Amino acid sequence: MDTKTVLEELGLSDGESKVYIALLKLGEAPVNKIKEETKLHRTTIYDFLEKLLNKALVSSVIKEGSNFYRAAHPSKLMDFLKDKESKLQKVLPELVSLSEFEKEDLKVEVYRGKEGFRTLLNLVLKSPDKKHYGFGFDEQRYEDMDPMMRKFFKESQKVGLQEYAFISEEATFTYDYPQIHYKRIPKEYFNPTTITTFGDHVAFHLWDPLSFILINNKQLADSYKKHFKLLWDNPVTTLTGDEAVKRVFTEMAEKLKPGEEYVCFGASNESERFLPLFIKMMKKMNKKDVKSRVIFDEDTIDQIINLIIYKGRVKTLPKEYITPMEVNMYHDTTFFALFSKTPIVMIIKNQEITDSFRKYFEVMWKIAK
Repeated sequence: MDTKTVLEELGLSDGESKVYIALLKLGEAPVNKIKEETKLHRTTIYDFLEKLLNKALVSSVIKEGSNFYRAAHPSKLMDFLKDKESKLQKVLPELVSLSEFEKEDLKVEVYRGKEGFRTLLNLVLKSPDKKHYGFGFDEQRYEDMDPMMRKFFKESQKVGLQEYAFISEEATFTYDYPQIHYKRIPKEYFNPTTITTFGDHVAFHLWDPLSFILINNKQLADSYKKHFKLLWDNPVTTLTGDEAVKRVFTEMAEKLKPGEEYVCFGASNESERFLPLFIKMMKKMNKKDVKSRVIFDEDTIDQIINLIIYKGRVKTLPKEYITPMEVNMYHDTTFFALFSKTPIVMIIKNQEITDSFRKYFEVMWKIAK
């Protein structure tokens, strides 16, 4: 087994391995010297260097106005391996809990690369209900898999599969097949993580690295399909600005009564500037003995701490499970909050939709740690 193969098994990409080995040979070197040694394109070298810098396997210094790079001592690879082991230890309880849910008919699998995508497409074609639904489709992302996609669409015509997808209003490319149905949504609502459902499955499409998380659970899939269809057919109220955020959260805190519950999925650091508002809301709900359960992005430390202080129940998930829009539910109301520079809130007052989102929340609550 050669050195580069070992480095790749440790988690370095082919390009990262080449650049790291080149720097070990060259010592301190600028990009043009790395290019000569590796025969890689200059632009990709910068990308690999950035990733190695983030892994603390390369350092840089400016000399005479130019960047010079140096590989960390090979012993640093042991620290890198220990760091990966530490991260695994953190998610190990979640992985163990996922394995336990197989008894409740919940199965999670991960497929990687183009072959993983081919496997996923074949599963879609074999789906008995012949319906495929998806949020966050950006068809250009599949461009380098175009032959595979076109073969899939021809096969889907043969088996009678219908596809329904929400795409960005700015999308410039779509596939022109009669079985594909698109609806455009404002770019602010567009979810960069593609999420699809078919049969008893929900799939998360990730791009760096290319991989697909497949959850096999009938309750989750049925709930996802239901709220997809309701959103497809129902209008929503849209508000913008900081006052919109203040209005919906304040209204919720006022309407909830003792013993009632508020649930939220997808809370993240994006909403941190509204933390004073959330603390005020949590104080009011805590005083009324309103219950709350929130699924956070695992990096959202400050909000997690504050919610626990005010007796909220908290669980976390890795970022790939979290949508960019926070989904909040109470009574017959579901509202989505996008905490961009100019915040956007979408409000749906519909008991059926809210019940559907709650079912989705309950399954994700079981998965969360």
